[in-house]
Amino acid sequence: MSNIILGDGALGTELRSRGVEVPSHTESIWSALALTENPDEIKNIHLDYIEAGSDFITINNYAVTRPLLARLGREDEIEDLTLKSIELAEQAIKESYKDIMLAGSLPPLETSYRADLIQDREPLSSDWDITFTKYSTDYPTQQGTMPYSVTGVLQNNGIEVAEANNIASPSTYTNYNGHSFLTDINEIGYDWKYYDFASGSYLFDPNT
Repeated sequence: MSNIILGDGALGTELRSRGVEVPSHTESIWSALALTENPDEIKNIHLDYIEAGSDFITINNYAVTRPLLARLGREDEIEDLTLKSIELAEQAIKESYKDIMLAGSLPPLETSYRADLIQDREPLSSDWDITFTKYSTDYPTQQGTMPYSVTGVLQNNGIEVAEANNIASPSTYTNYNGHSFLTDINEIGYDWKYYDFASGSYLFDPNT
């Protein structure tokens, strides 16, 4: 076999084995902390993998996701930390004087690719009547409909709701008892807003 490509190895566990502080992967930001606290050690690990024969190295962005960074209130640093992980890997390649490929990590949003190990952030069904959330619906297109992720209001099982359309003055509307309330639908909908390309923002639809 002549087309074998040899990759690098772990970064988080290697950082920890070298005495670098790597906090909990379930409660903190794991190897992302080293991007600001021990960046030189990350570069040294990249260099060691290159010297060991790796044909590519992977940037240290496995733990650079918004949910993980939010644990320490650092979610706004996601772009800076990602760019820092690229910078350190590029420095290692430059210092090695070798033609090494650079790979990015496609990390899970939480701490594992296994669905059964991901914390469920959805509320218990017994804790809500209606919720504002993202969900999938059949979105109309010129070719018919297609499944599409939208943001709207869902109602829980057994909760009666009514949707009133084409109301002249929604802010002063009070005739709620003039509608038939139903339990056989599970969404109030998402069409109360629309995207305005001119302003680049969502606007309220006064007719819904």
